[in-house]
Amino acid sequence: MLEHTPTRLRLKGGVSPVTGLAFEHEYEITGERTVRMKTSATNGRATAVSWDLWPNTRARPEAWPYVPLDPTQMVRMDGPKVDEEEAGLYPEQVQEGWLTFPPGRTPQSPRKRLWAKAYLRPARGLMACFVGKQLLVIRAAVVPKEKLHPEQAFIEMYRGSGKNATVLELEMHGPYQTLAPGGSTSFEQTFEVLDYDGPADPAAHVARLAELP
Repeated sequence: MLEHTPTRLRLKGGVSPVTGLAFEHEYEITGERTVRMKTSATNGRATAVSWDLWPNTRARPEAWPYVPLDPTQMVRMDGPKVDEEEAGLYPEQVQEGWLTFPPGRTPQSPRKRLWAKAYLRPARGLMACFVGKQLLVIRAAVVPKEKLHPEQAFIEMYRGSGKNATVLELEMHGPYQTLAPGGSTSFEQTFEVLDYDGPADPAAHVARLAELP
């Protein structure tokens, strides 16, 4: 532990034998319902390493996730192969420019699971997630396409359902960098929890999201 105060916590780990990186995590309460989270990684090897940082937030299965689409950017959607018998594509929905994977979709026989992963270059650095009477908003500075790993996108959203496969992940990617020995990189997000008193449907959700600054 590097620091521990009523509003701030900093933790540091050793050098990973897998990645060669030593991580430092910083958590700071910046408002009544807002937390800033920053992850830094330092190359602890004697040779250069290439990595990016990708904070991954898992949400409850009943959550409704949303990402604001940029109409000028293509969306890549990965899913099972057409000839796969046990897995099918989890359906997405676009509501007034917001992409979501609605909860509650389940596989039908002979399928045993559904899954899909969206690779997004969003209109802004924001992911939102409705769970019951709460709205979680995750923000970060947008990382340009040219600074990302070619196989990644700034925002990636994964949803699966079925036996041992029900999961929802909201992921942001930082810049892909080559770090010299002792070099470091970092990625920062803010998490805000807001009240929500509307129904659980996309039209009401998007109306609430339109009020966000």
